[in-house]
Amino acid sequence: MKSTHFIPCCATFVALLLLSSQPASAQPLSSLYGNLRYRAIGPAIAGGRVTSVAGADRDSQLYYAGGADGGVFKSQDGGVTWFPVFDRQPVAAIGAIAIDQRNPNVVWVGTGEANPRNDAAGGDGMWYSSDGAKTWRHVGLDEAGAISIISIDPRVPTTVVAGVLGREFADSAARGISDDRQRPALVSPSLSRPINRRL
Repeated sequence: MKSTHFIPCCATFVALLLLSSQPASAQPLSSLYGNLRYRAIGPAIAGGRVTSVAGADRDSQLYYAGGADGGVFKSQDGGVTWFPVFDRQPVAAIGAIAIDQRNPNVVWVGTGEANPRNDAAGGDGMWYSSDGAKTWRHVGLDEAGAISIISIDPRVPTTVVAGVLGREFADSAARGISDDRQRPALVSPSLSRPINRRL
């Protein structure tokens, strides 16, 4: 019988001992943390999603980055500084970027975020620049919705292939792989003949 009373008595004694060790004038938390100020401390406070990055083999300082709904940015100093190069286009959602490795002035951009989620932004097809992203030309795949990847044939850079997601939440005739192998030169590129093959 004596042992059954011993455990509750010890527990009460320990609790009283712990309570008595607390200072009588404990400061409220608001006064302890009142001088702290909000500050950005890293990538947890991101401004958006990067959906595509492309670099040039012949120029280790040249990079392009595209945002889910933030346009295209270019860096010519290895990523130290970036400046927008797609702001004058009617769409900001970027799914893919590709650089012609034989001629880094040639840049292809596929619009539409290709990461299906609750707020994915749609695009308006494929864009092309032959002057290092100073000017852009819309070249087709208007109904693509989202372009996930662009591949330029390294042997024949006039052959460009795009992976097209299409509209995320509906069936889409544009979904599949699109290419334009009939074009002899990049004078007037046009990607208007989708190959209806499911990815």
